[in-house]
Amino acid sequence: MVPRNVHKITDSTKTRSVFIISTGRTGTKFFETFFNDPPDVVAMHEPKPSRILRMWSNARLENRVSARQLAPVLLAKRKKFVDPASPPKIYIESNPFAVGFTEVFSKVFDKPVIIHVVRDPRDYIKSALNHGNTRGLKKLFNDYVPFWYPDIKSIQKLPKDPGLMTRTAHYWKIVNKHIIDTCQDRPDYHLFKFENLFSGDSNTLTQLAKAIGVDKVIKSKDLRPKNQSKDRVIQSWQDWSAEECQLINDICQPYMGQYGYGTEPEWRQKLKS
Repeated sequence: MVPRNVHKITDSTKTRSVFIISTGRTGTKFFETFFNDPPDVVAMHEPKPSRILRMWSNARLENRVSARQLAPVLLAKRKKFVDPASPPKIYIESNPFAVGFTEVFSKVFDKPVIIHVVRDPRDYIKSALNHGNTRGLKKLFNDYVPFWYPDIKSIQKLPKDPGLMTRTAHYWKIVNKHIIDTCQDRPDYHLFKFENLFSGDSNTLTQLAKAIGVDKVIKSKDLRPKNQSKDRVIQSWQDWSAEECQLINDICQPYMGQYGYGTEPEWRQKLKS
């Protein structure tokens, strides 16, 4: 249940609201740059104070707060981005930290469009760990700041704390499951695969732009995600052991198969081993 007296930020006759959500490491920063060209479009990547939304979102994933509590939080943190005197034609927020708010998007924004971007969990694990989650302030915050990273052990009812690789795999499953459970029956929900968006073929990105309502000429040179990982903490799955492959496969199913990941002969052979 969510409160009925939350005033909506947007009026669908004036502003089309779009939320691009995912686990992160899915090109989310790219969308801010790509869609911000038209003067009547406001596209933002993790607009401040997204760090606060991140903690509320993870608390929701842990079922520590209710959807009722999230609606006024989203209203308070986002109303400044849409000026009622001169509202944009389209408001786009690309923000993996907003995943926990899927149940209340429509309580705060009028008829929002949900764009769900999913990435092969094997590549997501590699990208996330190589992006610095295993060292420095990111690791410190993930390990010790409450709700900075969801409590995987508690959510998945695991007997012990998982290692970095398995924790990241569990996170992939938790986030995508939450999005599916709360959004897939909505008429304004659209699913896109990261690999298709950045394959060099503009067709999928054209479809995404159409779903958002942006008429944009797309060139192959545009299809480059921003903020790519640089570290080499973990290698590609082709270099994983058979045990590691089996472990990740067990965690990420059935969604991994539903999205069409893990069909390669080499992967299947590793699982047989």
